[in-house]
Amino acid sequence: MPSEIAVLVGTVTFNSQASNTGEKLLFNSAVLLTNGKIKQIFHKQLLPTYDVFDKGGQNLNVDKQPLI
Repeated sequence: MPSEIAVLVGTVTFNSQASNTGEKLLFNSAVLLTNGKIKQIFHKQLLPTYDVFDKGGQNLNVDKQPLI
């Protein structure tokens, strides 16, 4: 891939603090890739409350995450 192209990919990422904080084990995330490497990972913070998701949705407690 050319170096001037950046790609934003949706994925799940592991929450290494889950056992300490009682939060879910996985984050719904977006990963920014540039030059074939991970530049930044963004965790979705406000999930919808639709029935197909966890009842009541979830509001992940993520400090200092930029909003995209």
